[in-house]
Amino acid sequence: MRSLTGFNLRSPSPAGAGEGKANTDAQKQKRGADEVQITRETDYAIRCVCHLAQRPGEIVAIEEISRATSAPKDFIAKILQKLASASIVKSHRGVNGGFELAKKPALISFLCVVEAVQGPVAMNICAIDKRLCSRSDSCIVHPVWVDVREQVRKILAKNNFAKLKSKRIRGEMP
Repeated sequence: MRSLTGFNLRSPSPAGAGEGKANTDAQKQKRGADEVQITRETDYAIRCVCHLAQRPGEIVAIEEISRATSAPKDFIAKILQKLASASIVKSHRGVNGGFELAKKPALISFLCVVEAVQGPVAMNICAIDKRLCSRSDSCIVHPVWVDVREQVRKILAKNNFAKLKSKRIRGEMP
Protein backbone atom coordinates (compact mmCIF):
# COMPACT_ATOMS: atom_id res chain seq x y z
CA MET A 1 0.00 0.00 0.00
CA ARG A 2 1.31 3.43 -0.91
CA SER A 3 1.99 6.10 1.66
CA LEU A 4 -0.54 8.91 1.63
CA THR A 5 2.13 11.46 2.37
CA GLY A 6 4.59 10.43 -0.29
CA PHE A 7 7.46 10.56 2.17
CA ASN A 8 8.59 8.33 4.98
CA LEU A 9 8.12 10.25 8.19
CA ARG A 10 9.48 9.18 11.52
CA SER A 11 8.97 11.12 14.69
CA PRO A 12 12.21 11.50 16.58
CA SER A 13 12.17 10.09 20.12
CA PRO A 14 12.72 12.55 22.92
CA ALA A 15 16.25 12.53 24.33
CA GLY A 16 16.77 9.49 26.51
CA ALA A 17 13.56 7.81 25.33
CA GLY A 18 13.36 4.14 24.41
CA GLU A 19 15.32 1.28 25.90
CA GLY A 20 17.20 3.62 28.25
CA LYS A 21 19.87 4.44 25.67
CA ALA A 22 21.09 8.00 25.34
CA ASN A 23 20.84 9.56 21.88
CA THR A 24 24.36 9.85 20.51
CA ASP A 25 25.29 12.26 17.72
CA ALA A 26 25.56 9.29 15.34
CA GLN A 27 22.06 8.13 16.27
CA LYS A 28 20.68 11.64 15.79
CA GLN A 29 22.43 11.96 12.44
CA LYS A 30 21.13 8.57 11.26
CA ARG A 31 17.62 9.33 12.47
CA GLY A 32 17.70 12.72 10.74
CA ALA A 33 18.70 11.10 7.45
CA ASP A 34 15.67 8.79 7.63
CA GLU A 35 13.02 11.29 8.64
CA VAL A 36 12.00 12.74 5.28
CA GLN A 37 13.04 10.92 2.18
CA ILE A 38 11.79 9.24 -0.93
CA THR A 39 11.40 5.49 -0.68
CA ARG A 40 13.93 3.08 -2.13
CA GLU A 41 11.23 2.07 -4.61
CA THR A 42 10.96 5.67 -5.82
CA ASP A 43 14.73 5.98 -6.08
CA TYR A 44 14.82 2.89 -8.31
CA ALA A 45 11.87 4.20 -10.34
CA ILE A 46 13.81 7.39 -11.07
CA ARG A 47 16.82 5.27 -12.05
CA CYS A 48 14.63 3.19 -14.38
CA VAL A 49 13.30 6.28 -16.15
CA CYS A 50 16.84 7.74 -16.35
CA HIS A 51 18.07 4.56 -18.00
CA LEU A 52 15.19 4.44 -20.47
CA ALA A 53 15.64 8.15 -21.25
CA GLN A 54 19.17 7.34 -22.41
CA ARG A 55 17.73 4.78 -24.86
CA PRO A 56 14.91 6.72 -26.60
CA GLY A 57 12.71 4.65 -28.89
CA GLU A 58 14.34 1.38 -27.81
CA ILE A 59 12.66 -1.51 -26.07
CA VAL A 60 14.92 -2.37 -23.16
CA ALA A 61 14.82 -5.79 -21.48
CA ILE A 62 14.01 -5.88 -17.80
CA GLU A 63 17.30 -7.73 -17.12
CA GLU A 64 19.24 -4.77 -18.53
CA ILE A 65 17.22 -2.28 -16.51
CA SER A 66 17.81 -4.38 -13.39
CA ARG A 67 21.58 -4.42 -14.01
CA ALA A 68 21.69 -0.69 -14.82
CA THR A 69 19.81 0.24 -11.66
CA SER A 70 21.55 -2.31 -9.41
CA ALA A 71 18.14 -3.52 -8.24
CA PRO A 72 16.59 -6.99 -8.13
CA LYS A 73 14.67 -7.93 -11.27
CA ASP A 74 11.45 -8.77 -9.40
CA PHE A 75 11.50 -5.40 -7.61
CA ILE A 76 12.12 -3.57 -10.90
CA ALA A 77 9.23 -5.47 -12.50
CA LYS A 78 6.83 -4.21 -9.82
CA ILE A 79 8.13 -0.66 -10.19
CA LEU A 80 7.80 -0.77 -13.97
CA GLN A 81 4.20 -1.97 -13.59
CA LYS A 82 3.42 1.14 -11.54
CA LEU A 83 5.16 3.34 -14.10
CA ALA A 84 3.20 1.66 -16.90
CA SER A 85 -0.08 2.21 -15.02
CA ALA A 86 0.82 5.90 -14.85
CA SER A 87 1.60 5.95 -18.61
CA ILE A 88 5.25 6.81 -17.99
CA VAL A 89 6.55 3.63 -19.62
CA LYS A 90 5.10 1.14 -22.10
CA SER A 91 5.60 -2.59 -21.76
CA HIS A 92 6.15 -4.97 -24.66
CA ARG A 93 5.56 -8.69 -24.25
CA GLY A 94 7.30 -11.54 -25.96
CA VAL A 95 10.80 -12.80 -26.63
CA ASN A 96 12.05 -9.34 -27.58
CA GLY A 97 9.86 -7.65 -24.97
CA GLY A 98 10.81 -5.06 -22.44
CA PHE A 99 10.05 -1.45 -21.64
CA GLU A 100 10.37 1.95 -23.25
CA LEU A 101 9.31 5.44 -22.29
CA ALA A 102 5.68 6.18 -23.15
CA LYS A 103 6.53 9.81 -23.90
CA LYS A 104 9.51 12.04 -24.51
CA PRO A 105 11.87 12.54 -21.54
CA ALA A 106 11.06 16.27 -21.55
CA LEU A 107 7.42 15.42 -20.77
CA ILE A 108 8.25 13.25 -17.76
CA SER A 109 8.88 15.18 -14.57
CA PHE A 110 10.34 13.84 -11.37
CA LEU A 111 6.99 14.69 -9.78
CA CYS A 112 5.18 12.32 -12.17
CA VAL A 113 7.49 9.47 -11.21
CA VAL A 114 7.42 10.16 -7.47
CA GLU A 115 3.63 10.38 -7.39
CA ALA A 116 3.24 7.29 -9.60
CA VAL A 117 5.22 5.24 -7.09
CA GLN A 118 4.62 6.88 -3.70
CA GLY A 119 1.46 8.89 -4.11
CA PRO A 120 1.06 12.58 -3.27
CA VAL A 121 4.10 14.48 -2.04
CA ALA A 122 3.71 16.11 1.36
CA MET A 123 5.39 16.47 4.71
CA ASN A 124 2.15 15.91 6.57
CA ILE A 125 -1.22 14.43 5.62
CA CYS A 126 -2.97 17.74 6.30
CA ALA A 127 -1.08 19.35 3.42
CA ILE A 128 -2.71 16.90 0.99
CA ASP A 129 -6.24 17.34 2.29
CA LYS A 130 -6.98 19.39 5.38
CA ARG A 131 -10.17 17.36 5.93
CA LEU A 132 -7.90 14.46 6.96
CA CYS A 133 -6.80 16.36 10.06
CA SER A 134 -9.28 17.79 12.53
CA ARG A 135 -6.77 20.49 13.55
CA SER A 136 -5.99 21.93 10.11
CA ASP A 137 -8.26 24.96 10.45
CA SER A 138 -6.83 26.00 13.80
CA CYS A 139 -3.26 24.72 13.47
CA ILE A 140 -0.62 27.44 13.17
CA VAL A 141 1.78 24.97 11.50
CA HIS A 142 -0.62 23.84 8.76
CA PRO A 143 0.26 26.71 6.36
CA VAL A 144 3.95 25.81 6.69
CA TRP A 145 3.28 22.19 5.64
CA VAL A 146 1.19 23.40 2.70
CA ASP A 147 3.97 25.79 1.61
CA VAL A 148 6.63 23.07 1.90
CA ARG A 149 4.47 20.75 -0.18
CA GLU A 150 3.97 23.38 -2.87
CA GLN A 151 7.70 24.18 -3.03
CA VAL A 152 8.75 20.51 -3.24
CA ARG A 153 6.12 19.85 -5.92
CA LYS A 154 7.36 22.86 -7.95
CA ILE A 155 10.96 21.67 -7.81
CA LEU A 156 10.05 18.11 -8.76
CA ALA A 157 7.71 19.30 -11.53
CA LYS A 158 10.26 21.60 -13.17
CA ASN A 159 12.91 18.87 -13.35
CA ASN A 160 12.38 16.44 -16.18
CA PHE A 161 14.48 13.63 -17.59
CA ALA A 162 15.57 15.57 -20.69
CA LYS A 163 17.06 18.28 -18.45
CA LEU A 164 18.81 15.64 -16.42
CA LYS A 165 20.26 14.07 -19.54
CA SER A 166 21.47 17.44 -20.89
CA LYS A 167 23.11 18.32 -17.56
CA ARG A 168 25.01 15.05 -17.67
CA ILE A 169 26.15 15.67 -21.24
CA ARG A 170 27.39 19.17 -20.29
CA GLY A 171 29.34 17.69 -17.38
CA GLU A 172 27.20 19.29 -14.66
CA MET A 173 26.47 15.87 -13.16
CA PRO A 174 28.67 12.86 -12.46
